Amino acid sequence: MPANLGNEAVILDATAARVSTFQLVDGVALVSHEAHAGDSYRRQRRAPLVTDAWLDIGPPLTTDAPDLLTFTDASNPAVPARFHRIAIGP
Repeated sequence: MPANLGNEAVILDATAARVSTFQLVDGVALVSHEAHAGDSYRRQRRAPLVTDAWLDIGPPLTTDAPDLLTFTDASNPAVPARFHRIAIGP
């Protein structure tokens, strides 16, 4: 590794946080995803055509054992569509 680069990243492949279920119930998105021991997961959303920024939905979550994590995101009538993603890392 070049001297000016540090080891500050966590590299995982796309299968590390596979979404297991997605449901929309009474305007609330329910998203469940696989979680691996020791990893930190930030659930994020963004509204298309409103912003390019991804916003965290609650604090990061970690687990001590393989698990299925679920988060909720209430809809906003002013923003009819949203994108969700799971960010893994610090």
